[in-house]
Amino acid sequence: MTADVAVVSSVYDGYDTVKPVLAQAGLEVDWVLVTDREPPDALGWRIVVEPRPDVLPVRAAKGAKFEPWRYTDAPASIWVDASFRVTSPDFAKSVLEYATPIAQFTHPWRGCLYEEAAEIAALGMDPEGAAAWQARRYREAGHPDGWGLWASGVIARRHTAAVKRMGAAWAQEVGGGSARDQVSEAFVLRQAKLKPTALPGTHFANDWLTYEGHR
Repeated sequence: MTADVAVVSSVYDGYDTVKPVLAQAGLEVDWVLVTDREPPDALGWRIVVEPRPDVLPVRAAKGAKFEPWRYTDAPASIWVDASFRVTSPDFAKSVLEYATPIAQFTHPWRGCLYEEAAEIAALGMDPEGAAAWQARRYREAGHPDGWGLWASGVIARRHTAAVKRMGAAWAQEVGGGSARDQVSEAFVLRQAKLKPTALPGTHFANDWLTYEGHR
């Protein structure tokens, strides 16, 4: 039987600790963990082993974020970064209700991809200038200041044609640019004529998840 929704996460190179799944109320959930090695305990996840030795782990782990429909037959998905632990049995049902067709937490500190690119550079996280280059290209393409910026650790999506096109474009932008994917996400969202519904709360304070950080 096809699940109502997939909760999708990814761990590469042991960067995160696998958290156990939590039974969800009201929906049939396909829990999918995409990884480069079989974990000692699946902890309730359906494991998809997909080694990508030619790609840096930080980039390899993002494949399932950009295109989760490649790993499930469910008509909708919720990407959850492996730094989070699901703590509510109402998580999947509640979060999916906001996805029309996409929902995310807004960025806690900035509201513009240009601000994000500048902050990445200021923190020394853009040593090759990829984010700065992308920001210049997006400005030349007409992306406006202050259009919006979203935290990308939790993304609820209905698998519509527009959402799938946006995911493929996002993967392409990150593949040829910065691994800091929040810069390119805002651009490809606007290109696809999508704008996420804001999930209540933040990455760090909400009713469904606990942020535990990376290993």
